[in-house]
Amino acid sequence: MKNLPQNEQRDLREIFADLESIDTLQGEINCKVSAISVFDHWLSPDEASVLLQRVATEEQVDRDEKHFCLVKNMVERWDCLTYRQRGRGHKSYYVFKRFYDRAEVLKYALPMKSRRSSLHHFKLVLPEIRGIYIQGFDDTNFLYHHGGEGITELLGMAAECGLHELEVNT
Repeated sequence: MKNLPQNEQRDLREIFADLESIDTLQGEINCKVSAISVFDHWLSPDEASVLLQRVATEEQVDRDEKHFCLVKNMVERWDCLTYRQRGRGHKSYYVFKRFYDRAEVLKYALPMKSRRSSLHHFKLVLPEIRGIYIQGFDDTNFLYHHGGEGITELLGMAAECGLHELEVNT
């Protein structure tokens, strides 16, 4: 991955002004949030204990393939970037990075083998549709966006891959 030129960094920081709040899940998020899940509803605690614990390998592969199907479609359709936080405390800032090629994006966004740490969750920035797609836990990922035709198209792709949009109360 390589850093984008400064003028593109500046433009993306304006478009994604909520990035710090989105990335840290702290502060006010002034955009829409859609959960993209293999499940068609939010799980109750009882459902979660059955459906998320000790998932059979075949079932987990099926769930991962659905999410990866969407990632492959996004990579094929739009330019995908990522970001990293640099600095500490009040001096921290975000740097947007471009992948060298589509194969690198797909490798970066491969489904995680272990869901214990957020250190390796992928974060894809989709500047053309003004969206950020972040890998979550429990077979549910999150799309931060401001609506529009591109987002509608992405949600349609998700449905074609067997995924569901769940309402998120922010």
